[in-house]
Amino acid sequence: MIDGPVGRRFVLLTVVAALLLRVFASMLTGVPDERAVDALWQAERLAAGDATPLWGGGAPGDIAGVRPAAPLWPAAIAPLVLLGFDAFRSAQLLAAILGAVAIPLCVRLARPVASGVGERPIALLWIVAPLAVRDGAAAGSAPLFQLLVALALVALALVAASSARAARHRALPLLGVAACVALATLTRAEGVALVLVAPLAAGGGVRWRTGFAALAGVGTAVAALALGRLAGGLPALDPGLLPAPMGGRADPFAFAGVGRALLTAPLTFLAECHVLGALAVLGIVAGRRERSSSWSLVGLGCALVLVAGGRGSFVAWLPCLAPLAARGVAAIDPRGRLPILLVAGLASLLLSLRLQPSDWIGERTVGAYLARRLAPGEHVTGDVRRALYAAGEPPPPPRPLRVDELVDAARDPRCAYVVLDGQRALATPVAAALAGTFRVHGMPDDVRREAAERRLVVLERQR
Repeated sequence: MIDGPVGRRFVLLTVVAALLLRVFASMLTGVPDERAVDALWQAERLAAGDATPLWGGGAPGDIAGVRPAAPLWPAAIAPLVLLGFDAFRSAQLLAAILGAVAIPLCVRLARPVASGVGERPIALLWIVAPLAVRDGAAAGSAPLFQLLVALALVALALVAASSARAARHRALPLLGVAACVALATLTRAEGVALVLVAPLAAGGGVRWRTGFAALAGVGTAVAALALGRLAGGLPALDPGLLPAPMGGRADPFAFAGVGRALLTAPLTFLAECHVLGALAVLGIVAGRRERSSSWSLVGLGCALVLVAGGRGSFVAWLPCLAPLAARGVAAIDPRGRLPILLVAGLASLLLSLRLQPSDWIGERTVGAYLARRLAPGEHVTGDVRRALYAAGEPPPPPRPLRVDELVDAARDPRCAYVVLDGQRALATPVAAALAGTFRVHGMPDDVRREAAERRLVVLERQR
C-alpha cells in the first residue's frame, strides 16, 4: 500500500494535498511569527519604493538602524503587496505554494536510497511536517529556503551523476549549485552552511568542485548584499547583520551560547524535524557503513549551531533529511511499517494544525488600535514587535533592548505611545523613567481585555 515507486499522479496529488493543508493552516493563523515581521515590513517598504530596509537599513523612529538583511523573501512578497494584497496573507500564500512544490524534489532526493519503499512515506510525511507547515502559515521564510536547498541537492546529485561522463556535463549543474546557494544565503543567513554541506553530500571525486561552487555562491550573495547596502547609502557590511554566535548583536531567540547550543542541538533537531528527523536518525543507524550520509548530517548540525543556533534553524533544512529518512523507512520491519507510519502521520497532522496562543492576537489588536489614533507625524515605540508592526512602525530589532534605548526613543517629541511587554523585566524601569511624560493609556474595553490577556503595557504622552 505504501511500498513501491511513485508516479506522476501520486506526486501531483501530494502537492495538491500539501497546498490545501498549508492554506488551511494559514486560515487558522492570525498573526505572523515574531521573526517574520521584519520581512513583512521590508516588503511593504519595498512596495512603497524604499529599498533601504531590504538591505538591513532602518527608518525614521527606528530604535536601531541595523536589522536582519535577508532580502530575497521580502522581495518575493513585495510584488503582491504592490498589487494591493496584504503582506501577511501574501506571504502565507507564497509559503504554501513553495512548501508544496518542494515535495517532488524531496521524492527525487529519496529515490536513490528508497529501495522502492521510502518514496511514498517521505512524500506523505512531508505534507504534514508540523513545524514546516506552521512556519509557512506564520509567514516565515523556511519554505523558500527549503525549496532552494532541495534544488541545490538535486543539482549536487546531477553533478555526481555526471562524474562518469565528460567534464563538460558538470558545468551546468555546478552553476545551478552556486546559484541555489547564493539565493539560499540571501534568504536566510545560515545558507552559508551549504559550503560545508555541499561537499559532504556530494562526496566522491566531485567533492572539491561542489565545495568551490558553493563557496562561489556564498561569495556572490555577500557581494550582492554589499552592493545593495552601498546603493542604499549604508556601509557595505556591518557586524550586526551576523547571527549572534558569529559576532552579531545578541538575539533573544538564540541560545545563550554555542556550548549550550551544542548540548541541546539533538533535542532541538528532533523537536523541529519531528518524524522525518527520527527516521533520519534511524537511517543513519541502518546505513552506518555509508559514512558520507552520516557525516553530512553531523556537519550540517554543527554548522547550524555555529551559524544560527536559534529555534527554527533545523526545520529549514528538511530536504537534507530526505535520503536518510527514506533509508530509515526501509529499515522498519515490514510487518509494523504501515501502522507505525500511520500513527506518526496522524500525530504530525494534529501538530501541524496546532493553533497559536490566543493572546498573540492582542498584539495585533493593540497595534491596529494605536495606528488609528496616531496624528500625522506621530509614531509608536516599544519592545513588542508584532504590535509595532501592526501600528505601521518598523519592528524593533530582534535582540534584547536596553532600558536607555527605549527611554531615549520614547522621549522623541514625535513619539505618542509606548507599548511594552509587561512580562519582561525592563517594563517597570521604562515606565518609571517615563512617569513624568507618559501615563497609562485608557483603551476601549475590548482592546483593554486583549491587552491585559497578553500583559501589554500601553503608555501615552501627556498632552
